[in-house]
Amino acid sequence: MTFRAADNRLPEICGWTGGSVPLETYFAMERGSQGDRHDAACAHGSGIWCEHYLNELQTLRRVSGTTRESRVREAFKTLLKDWGKSRDLIFIPQYEYQTVQKTRVYPDGALLHELRVPLRYWEAKDEEDDLEKEIEKKFRKGYPQDNIIFDDSHEVVLIQKKQEVMCCGVQEPAQLQRLLELFFGYERAEIADFRKAVRRQ
Repeated sequence: MTFRAADNRLPEICGWTGGSVPLETYFAMERGSQGDRHDAACAHGSGIWCEHYLNELQTLRRVSGTTRESRVREAFKTLLKDWGKSRDLIFIPQYEYQTVQKTRVYPDGALLHELRVPLRYWEAKDEEDDLEKEIEKKFRKGYPQDNIIFDDSHEVVLIQKKQEVMCCGVQEPAQLQRLLELFFGYERAEIADFRKAVRRQ
């Protein structure tokens, strides 16, 4: 099934002007998934990815002898890339984002669907930084606040709709997995409403 912008308009916030797309592609763009069976497989794999992340983080700390962002952030980047790949999302490092003030900022990463619409962002900080203050600084600069993760290789914070939704330590695998499930499962309200409208047709 395919819908056309002239018949069922995509919410403007999606920024897509390329014409018709398959309906399943549209929904996948927002959910980053391929249905219940695929979600079940992801749930099984996510625990493994979190375990791999912790192992890689420990290795990087031991071998490099430092907790600097530039060294240890690769572990979390790999975690996001692996999880995103399972949902047909592409990880783009240093993603260029235009703020409402028309300035440009560069989150450390963004996860995009094939329609090139960014819906998930990530920013890494040094473990020695005050993460709360760093988050405030980034938001004053205009960083996105709809669905973004901040991490310092010790603590992970998830912000959605300008609110802190969850915070956990990286050494809490179950909590970290839950945080990432919320991050990857995020759906804007207007998209959910659009989905309901399509299903009623």
